[in-house]
Amino acid sequence: MKKNIQIDSFEWYINNTLLGKNFLSVLKISESISEINSKKYAALKFDKCPLYFVGSGSSFSVAIFARDLFTFYTDMPCFVYTVYDFMNFAKPGATVFIITQSGSTPDVLSAIQLAKKMKCEIYAISSATVKNSKKNLYKFIGQDNVFDICCQTEDAFVNSASPLASCFIFLEILNRHSRIIENKIFNSKKIINDLFNNSFNKILLLDIINPINNQFVCLGSGLTSAAVNELNLKISEAILEDSEKSELKNFTHGRFLKTVVHHERKYFYIFFGQGKDVKLINFLKSKIKHPNIAIIRNSKIQALNSLQLFFDAIMLAVFLSYCKNKFSKDRKIFDPAIFKIPTATRDINVGFNLLKNKQRRLNNPRILI
Repeated sequence: MKKNIQIDSFEWYINNTLLGKNFLSVLKISESISEINSKKYAALKFDKCPLYFVGSGSSFSVAIFARDLFTFYTDMPCFVYTVYDFMNFAKPGATVFIITQSGSTPDVLSAIQLAKKMKCEIYAISSATVKNSKKNLYKFIGQDNVFDICCQTEDAFVNSASPLASCFIFLEILNRHSRIIENKIFNSKKIINDLFNNSFNKILLLDIINPINNQFVCLGSGLTSAAVNELNLKISEAILEDSEKSELKNFTHGRFLKTVVHHERKYFYIFFGQGKDVKLINFLKSKIKHPNIAIIRNSKIQALNSLQLFFDAIMLAVFLSYCKNKFSKDRKIFDPAIFKIPTATRDINVGFNLLKNKQRRLNNPRILI
């Protein structure tokens, strides 16, 4: 890729950076997702309760998305856990959905082994392949119980297509179970394209902002929680700036005061709203004198609105990355998706050994364990 190139438009950025291309790839795989998993949808059972949705990072955002939708539309008890919380709190005889892109990280495999020992019904949403079955989740889960997200495994921190594809799979699972969306509406290619275009058109209406050394606050609750979690994560890992998340009401209980006390910092407030949040949003607007970005619901169908907000979160993260590029001093292309994770560090034990044995400088932070 050429460096020191002048970026003239957001369209250029999204089409010519790995970050943008990863996001665009979800448009190409939407039909494949439905075709490849069609028989698996039909065979899926919910005989064992409660339902556990388990994931880490972006996969945890997907787990929140699934938990919230199944809780909203069904009477089944649902829980969302990180991998390690699942290993601490899970009970025998449940139905477990593991969300993992690679399907080969040691912590995820440990959770699957535990679920198997507890005689749980185990399903996975993953891009793991049968070819590597000796090293991934296929050692413990049959092919019929693994839903393929049709995404290539990404080594970068920042992935976009895989969480979106995973959300779409859960929406299809829920739709087949509860028929929350009319079949004539639920056409994968049309839905994915519409969601993408809606997000893209909203972003084009925004002014360029400078995210460098600023604080982001991601606010929302209810069926917006997954998008809030994902945006908070993406700002930290893609924009590489400070971010926090909060439920709207919890933020009004005084946390907004620090934005008044620390007036030297610029805060950007991102609202993922529902209709009943209008009063809370107006309250915050009256108290906060800094710029804010409001993204309100787009659809009368709650399930599709939740997926739309997930698209909005990732599109907004790409946009903020583009803005950071505009304000970078060296004029090199800022593309966070090229930051690779060393394969060895995926094993947490290896990571701790590296930390333990690494010679520390005097100015390194002190670690208390």
